[in-house]
Amino acid sequence: MAARPDQNLQIGLIISAVLIVLLAAATYMGWKSYADANAQIAAQKTEMDGLRTSAGNWQQEATALKTMIGLGENDSLDVVTKQYEEDQKKYMANYDEPTRKYRVIVDKMWTDNAGLATQLSDSKGREQELRTRLSAVEAEKEAQIKQFQQKLTQLEQDAAAERNKFSTDREDLEAKQRELLASLDKNKAEFEKQLAEAVAKSEAAQEQLTQSERAKNILLEERKQESPSFETADGAVTYVDQRNGVVWLDLGSEDSLRRQITFSVFESDQTDAGKTVKKGSLEVTRILGDHEAEARITNDDPRNPILPGDKIYSQVWQRGKALRFALTGVIDIDGDGRPDLQQAKDLIALNGGVIDAIVTEEGGIEGELDVKTRYLVLGESPEDPNQGKLRKSYQEMSAAANTLGVEIITLDEFLSQMGYRPEDRTVVLGSGARSRDFKATDDKAKFRPRSAYYRF
Repeated sequence: MAARPDQNLQIGLIISAVLIVLLAAATYMGWKSYADANAQIAAQKTEMDGLRTSAGNWQQEATALKTMIGLGENDSLDVVTKQYEEDQKKYMANYDEPTRKYRVIVDKMWTDNAGLATQLSDSKGREQELRTRLSAVEAEKEAQIKQFQQKLTQLEQDAAAERNKFSTDREDLEAKQRELLASLDKNKAEFEKQLAEAVAKSEAAQEQLTQSERAKNILLEERKQESPSFETADGAVTYVDQRNGVVWLDLGSEDSLRRQITFSVFESDQTDAGKTVKKGSLEVTRILGDHEAEARITNDDPRNPILPGDKIYSQVWQRGKALRFALTGVIDIDGDGRPDLQQAKDLIALNGGVIDAIVTEEGGIEGELDVKTRYLVLGESPEDPNQGKLRKSYQEMSAAANTLGVEIITLDEFLSQMGYRPEDRTVVLGSGARSRDFKATDDKAKFRPRSAYYRF
């Protein structure tokens, strides 16, 4: 029983010893960690001091570099960068990109300056050489001047001798001139006499020419009034449908016929298409074959209807040939008092004709008449005093047509022979009215009924 307390004491001592060992180990570990942390702090402090020293050195170097390149110590990196870019544009633009560095550029500039200095030295040497040569040339020039002065003196002496000789020759020449003047006066009198005779002959010839021209004009007028036009028919009507106002023609695609070409119609027994009185007009509406076409009747007389066998004629269209025209005067197709020049040009072009010359509404002449022009179409003669230019062009084209032998027809004759009739017509009343716009009508006229068909 007495031994139990000793065992408890031993156990307590053992536990205490274990606790002391554990406490000592924990204390050592804590001290070790603290010592290591202090060592790291000291090492980092040393490294920080080194970085501060390096930063200070870098700052000093940067300040020194900024001072070296001409910038302020306190200028920022943006200022330095901007100045560098400006220096590149100003001093380094002519150099390659890899060489745009201050040190490289300074070396290149020094090399270039050294080359320029060498060239300057060479130029000075050449200048001295040229100066020496100039001195030699001037000396040679002085010698030549003296030589030329001697020659000049000799020439002046020779000139004096020549002047004396010239005076003698001049006196001889003046004597001969007086003789020539006397002869000239005699020849002049003879020439004036011959000139007077030539003028008299010219006036007589001019008078004879005027009389011949007057006789020619009279003959031309008589020929226009009496001689036939020798125009032949372009084709014939082969079939008539009076009910529908349609006819068939013996012309077609092989004859170069086109739609909208107009024809005048005359009796089958008439031979001169240009002078005969037309009995109606047609407009081509369809091309049916090589030599067959359909046309509508645009104008006819119920008392003398269009029949199969009647001849057709166009002043503008001609089989396989483009007729040439010229227009002058006031071209008023529908009688409304306003010019219809463009409509007339369109009608000629539509019928395959060619326009050589026209008088514009302003009075100018476009184009030119020549011997190939077939007809000159005369519009109304300009009567307004303000249309002097138009009247002058009218007269010039009429005279040119007479000279070239171009046949002259009136606008009404042209439209009639072409078979054209305006659809709408305006009659101007008042002071501008014309008697021909008010034609007499026979209200008592009676017409026989029109037959529906005629077959050729």
